[in-house]
Amino acid sequence: MSLASTSSTSSVRCLLNHSRLLPTASHEYSRRHLAAAARAYIDPETDTPLHQPSSPRRPIRSPQEPLLTPLQAQAFLSNILSLPLSHQLSPELSLQILTHKSFRYAHFIRPHGPNSFVSRSNARQNIRARGDIEFQRDFVDESDPTRSNVVFGKQGEDHDHDDNSNLGPTLVSHNARLSFLGRRAISSYLTLFVHSALPTSGSLRNVDFLRGETLDKKLDNMRHVNNLGRTVGDHWHVGEVMRWDKNPTSLESDHAKIKGMVVEATLGGVYTTFGSPAAHRAFHLLVLPRLAHQLRDPGLIELANKMAEGVRRDFGGVLRV
Repeated sequence: MSLASTSSTSSVRCLLNHSRLLPTASHEYSRRHLAAAARAYIDPETDTPLHQPSSPRRPIRSPQEPLLTPLQAQAFLSNILSLPLSHQLSPELSLQILTHKSFRYAHFIRPHGPNSFVSRSNARQNIRARGDIEFQRDFVDESDPTRSNVVFGKQGEDHDHDDNSNLGPTLVSHNARLSFLGRRAISSYLTLFVHSALPTSGSLRNVDFLRGETLDKKLDNMRHVNNLGRTVGDHWHVGEVMRWDKNPTSLESDHAKIKGMVVEATLGGVYTTFGSPAAHRAFHLLVLPRLAHQLRDPGLIELANKMAEGVRRDFGGVLRV
C-alpha cells in the first residue's frame, strides 16, 4: 500500500477511534457522521486523500508593474546628469546602472504568469546556459569596457542595440562592476577634496571635522554605500526606478545599500563613457553637495559649495560642450 493510502487509512481509523470517546446517547449517530466525513475525504477508487495537506509557502507576488525600458532609464539618468542630447549614456548602459543583480537572477527563474511553472532542474539548466552567454559578454566587455551596443540572445546571436524589445530582465547585466568602479572614483575624489582643503595635519586638527574619529574612519563613513543611498540616492529618487528584488528577511538597510550602489554605478558609467574628468565634475556637482553637511566645519561646507558653483560656471555641467 502506498504511503498516501496508509496515511488516509490511519486518518479514518483515528476518526473512528475518536468516536468511542463520545457520550453513549449519541454514539451511533456520531459514528455514522464521522464515517461519512471520512468517506468524503477519501477517494473510493484509489483510497487516497482527495486533497493533500497544505503546507506554508511563500505568498504569490502580485502582478508586477511594467518593466523599466532602456529609453526610460536613459531619460532618467540624462535628467540627473543634465546631459545634452548629443552626449548621453547608451540605453543599455543606463538600464544596467539601474539594475541590481537580485532583480536579474530572480526574474529569470521566477514564473512569468499565474499558470506557468519553472522546475528547479530547468532553472539550473537555464542558469548554466545563461552563464555561458554571460562569459562571452564579459569577454567582449574586457576587451572594450565602453562597448555596450551588443546584446547576446539565448543562443548567442548578436542583436543590434536599437532592438530594445530584446532587452528583457535577463538580457541586461547588473550594476556590480560599474558600482565597484564608481566606489573607487568617489573614494579618490573625496580624499583629494579633503587633502586639498586641509593640506597639513595642523589644519586638520583646527577644524570641526573629525569629531574624535580618525581621518580614514571619517572618510569611510561618508563614502559608505548606505550613506550614499540615504543622502544622494534619496535626493535623486532612484528608489522609484531601480530594478531589484527585496528579500523578505532582509534588513531595512539593504534598501539604502541598493540605492547607494546605483549612485556608485552612475559615477562608474560616467567614468567609463566620458572619462575621469567628467566623473570628477559629476562628483562635485551631484555627490559632494549632498554630503556637505557631514563635513560639519563651515569652512569645508562653503568650499564644497564653491567648487560646485565653479564647475557649473566654467563647464556648464558634467560635460563641457
